[in-house]
Amino acid sequence: VLMELFSEIYGKYYKLIASLLTKLPLTRQEINGYVTKEGFAESNLYLLPKLLDKNGWPLLTLDKDKYTSKIASKVVLPVTILEKRWLKAICLDIRCAIFFTQEERTALLAKLADVEPLYQQADFKYFAQCLDGDPFADNTYIANFRTILQALREKRVVYIKFVSGRHHSNDGNYVPLKLEYSTKDNKFRIYCAKIVHSSVKGCYIINMARVTAAQAREKYAKPLPSIASYIEALRCKQPIVVKVSKERNALERFMIEFSPYEKRAEMDEQTGICTVKLYYQTMDETEILIKLLSFGPVIEIVGPASFVKAVKNRIKVQKELLF
Repeated sequence: VLMELFSEIYGKYYKLIASLLTKLPLTRQEINGYVTKEGFAESNLYLLPKLLDKNGWPLLTLDKDKYTSKIASKVVLPVTILEKRWLKAICLDIRCAIFFTQEERTALLAKLADVEPLYQQADFKYFAQCLDGDPFADNTYIANFRTILQALREKRVVYIKFVSGRHHSNDGNYVPLKLEYSTKDNKFRIYCAKIVHSSVKGCYIINMARVTAAQAREKYAKPLPSIASYIEALRCKQPIVVKVSKERNALERFMIEFSPYEKRAEMDEQTGICTVKLYYQTMDETEILIKLLSFGPVIEIVGPASFVKAVKNRIKVQKELLF
């Protein structure tokens, strides 16, 4: 019942009518045009009689040649019990601190004091998640995150100081293009364009937790590179080709493990072996390699040759550590 109510309140027709009431007064022709533009193909057949006929919804009144609203107050979407429960659960999540101030969070929790959260964080069990996630409760991290998020929204240049993966100190002016969260890593990373002498000098990815300082600067008025084209440029030249057997539910486990990645799969009905072409970003190659090795003998990595060589080297190093 809750989900049906949620669907009705936030459905297309409810939003269309709420929006239409804010644009009155309008003529019959203007209402017809608005419903045609904002609704579905059949919306005129259903909505116009409901809106304009005498026996329809008591929302409009005809004044000369224009319709006005009978509703004096502004149309406000109600907050359902389901919404309140969801919002309470969000407020109890430690990651909420990076989006809300402490005052906002306290005020929300006070208003939701008698509401049971929709879920608890303890209800979720994460498998194979990194233990060194971002420090979401750290004040410096929170301040840097908000500065970068605001710059992303306003297309501002941000002066960022950060420590690289090799522990080298770096700094420079960047324009954030995208913020990405990884559930597996429990971390945020920033896709950004580096600005040198007011021009873009390449795109970079910075782990948010490695940022030590962030200062917002002026808006960047020039065209920015497409994040889609940058991500495409990071895509591997050749996919990894993996043969997955049917033993120990290997195929289902493989597809779940690599669900975030682009794949092409072909099943051999006679042998039950599925050949999968796995596409990935080059910077994720080491992580992909480790994931594949965790499957053991139920998979066979057949290409490309350079990746197979990297797998063999990895196994050789692990063997030397054990014996």
